[in-house]
Amino acid sequence: MDMRGAFCPVDRFFYNRIPKSANSTVMRVLTQFSQDTASAGKADKSRFRRPSRMTGAQVRALQNGEIFRFTFVRDPYARVLSAYQDKIMGRSPQFTRHFPQYAVGQTPSFAEFCRALQDGLLYKDAHWAPQTSLLLLPPDRFDLIGRVETFEADIAQVVARIWNQPYAPIARVGTVTKAQTRRDDVYTDETLRLVAQLYHRDFDLLGYPV
Repeated sequence: MDMRGAFCPVDRFFYNRIPKSANSTVMRVLTQFSQDTASAGKADKSRFRRPSRMTGAQVRALQNGEIFRFTFVRDPYARVLSAYQDKIMGRSPQFTRHFPQYAVGQTPSFAEFCRALQDGLLYKDAHWAPQTSLLLLPPDRFDLIGRVETFEADIAQVVARIWNQPYAPIARVGTVTKAQTRRDDVYTDETLRLVAQLYHRDFDLLGYPV
């Protein structure tokens, strides 16, 4: 969970990183605007401090709302499909680790992936773990919970709140799967039911319709 936090003492923000919810693009934006020269030159995802490196005073400032706290979330249906397309179909290390039974050239179907989630895979990787399980603060303690579906408007709010500057859209960073547009083509009654069941807290607490 320590990897899920990005704190900047100079710009005074705390970003709760959630994979497959525009995390790479958010980190690129923060890196481009940041005035923290001490961390300049580092890769986007390792640029800022993790929670374990925060001082007691910084933690208290975070708890008291003196630091801008935000995160970005995504429709669970699109996020799970994006994780499958990126990490399983894309044959990332997660594929080899979690599906060693498949022969070379074979890939589990999306339905098989969802069944594996139900059978114990759900919390094995942050790219598809429920978003609510990756939150480092209760939802009502965030100053802003942005959404991938309204990304440009929400990230503009982040930039305005932290730096009081306008935001010009940048190209998305990371693997772009276009999962939102492919949802109706991929999901079946079975996979809709499984995702709704497995990610029920995401739907309930983050306000996405089932």
